[in-house]
Amino acid sequence: MLWSHDLLLDKAKLYAERAFSEQRTSPLFPLWATIALEFLGRAALAKIHPSLLAESGDRNNLLYVFEYRVARQPSKQPWHPKSIAATTVFKTCQTIIPDFTTRELRLTSELLGKRNEELHSGGLPYKDYPTSEWLAKYFKVCKLLLDFQGLSLDDFLGQKDGKIAQQMIEAAAGNKKGEVLKRIAAYRTIFDSWSSDKQRERQMAGKPHLSWSKVASCPSCGSPCRIAGEEVQTIGRLKDETTELVEVFWEIILLPTRLKCYVCNLELNGHESLHIARLGDQFSIEAPMAPDEVYSDYYDESDHITEPPWW
Repeated sequence: MLWSHDLLLDKAKLYAERAFSEQRTSPLFPLWATIALEFLGRAALAKIHPSLLAESGDRNNLLYVFEYRVARQPSKQPWHPKSIAATTVFKTCQTIIPDFTTRELRLTSELLGKRNEELHSGGLPYKDYPTSEWLAKYFKVCKLLLDFQGLSLDDFLGQKDGKIAQQMIEAAAGNKKGEVLKRIAAYRTIFDSWSSDKQRERQMAGKPHLSWSKVASCPSCGSPCRIAGEEVQTIGRLKDETTELVEVFWEIILLPTRLKCYVCNLELNGHESLHIARLGDQFSIEAPMAPDEVYSDYYDESDHITEPPWW
């Protein structure tokens, strides 16, 4: 029976794996993640009983759940069971699952709306959709659905991604907002108190490099600052598949955990602080891949190189 809990959960994991293999700026990341969430919601209802997934307009859908053979007239089209719409899945979850509130329902509706716009219109709903706007809330909804099924984020995402997900949930729910905003304002006041010459001098000074970092705009003084992060995932990528010389590299996806401004001296530590400063988007850097890393998986027992999949 195609609506069994195990099958739906396995499919949710499959789409989650597909999502987290994408670049964080790719529109496929939130698309696959949304599909994974829908199957996770369906699995939660099937955990109670698959009959909750049967679309009520045709009683044969309910008979299918109980594995009764549905007889149809030869002249009619082949019959296929129909399950409830994704929006109904999450409305039912709100009724059944503790702590699944209107807030969680609102996020699922937003994600499903963007998915439908992506698949059924000429719109580009994921063009400007940074992870800071949805990913932490997404993980919270996943956690509620998983808790209800007696599972954890580690069971769904793997130990490493599960740890990052929990960290993002805690950051979004943290109580440091006042403290962080006060710190940002204090350094803005200090910067504004300097003369324009001193401000210019500080901005022209050399800025030390933080490893595994990116440049951003300082929330206090607006100058370029550095944001460093904790590794989330490392994926091998092809830079250009159209050229004869294939370039391969590691894409290292990072969760922001530290900000340092070498102009006004503002420092923020911990993902929660970066999230409050609206600088919590996951980002990636590129690292060269050594030749032995490129070809290590393509040697046979006689030390001959087998053909890589991109050749």
